[in-house]
Amino acid sequence: YCGKCGHVFIDSPTLSPCKDHINGPTFPGVTVLLEFISEAEEEALIHEIDSSPWVPSQSGRYKQDYGVKVNFKKKRVVLSAFTGLPNYSRKLVRRLHQRMRETDPSFTEFYPVELCNLEYLPQRGAAIVPHVDDSWLWGERIVLLNLASETNMLFTLPMKSGLPADSLAADEWNRYKAFSNEFLSEEVAQLLPRVTVHLPRRCLFVMSGPPRHVWLHEINRKDIKARRISLTLRELSDEYLPHSEHLKPYAADNDASGGDFAQPDPDSLTPQQCVGLSLIRLASTYNGVCVGMQTGQTYFTKLKI
Repeated sequence: YCGKCGHVFIDSPTLSPCKDHINGPTFPGVTVLLEFISEAEEEALIHEIDSSPWVPSQSGRYKQDYGVKVNFKKKRVVLSAFTGLPNYSRKLVRRLHQRMRETDPSFTEFYPVELCNLEYLPQRGAAIVPHVDDSWLWGERIVLLNLASETNMLFTLPMKSGLPADSLAADEWNRYKAFSNEFLSEEVAQLLPRVTVHLPRRCLFVMSGPPRHVWLHEINRKDIKARRISLTLRELSDEYLPHSEHLKPYAADNDASGGDFAQPDPDSLTPQQCVGLSLIRLASTYNGVCVGMQTGQTYFTKLKI
């Protein structure tokens, strides 16, 4: 995938210029914004991130969580002393809206309710196994800021056997078949479609649509060559997202850290939307600390939806 022109091209030992990618398919749902922050901003941001504790995570990674605890199997949300997103993320969210609307004026408001920082070190064998992110709680767009070193994210289209004819995955296979029939040899066309998205240092990566919901994404151990930090922001699914009139005070351009909040009519929101509004309200204070820094008695509420 070429982050400059947005086209997919056949892998080769040498990178080809954008003019040679014109016949390649696009990869709708993937956006790479280069140099999203400056070198000085990156240095300051990493210093601030490292001032909070890292805790062990999966596949050799370490993490910092700013968000609620979620049981995806039982579909439960646990508000465990969620104090909001960290202060340094406010500037990033505002810049996200500015940069994305320069690229796509139809970009709608992004209300992040979770930030997960992940640290990758090659000596730990850190990686991401192939997966598709949950869509019960998390919404259409996943936003990732890549710091400290470059890497590659690999997307693989799952096997098409047994797919409903009208599914999003079937649509992706039909797109690939049309491309492969015209541009690929019969032998190559039999392979599982894979797209490598290069993530340069300091880039912002936005994933939505089929890459978000259909394609498996992963990061191989071999592509972690130095310390890497990723910041992942997530929004709520439609099931948990309140009506627009309740969200205006928490838009990126507003300062929702103080003042009175409009109280929603309880009858106008579902229980899930009430949970969502509470999360957005807390997140937008930008006064949060990560889970590892919380001390003293922990207050939590378990909501079974």
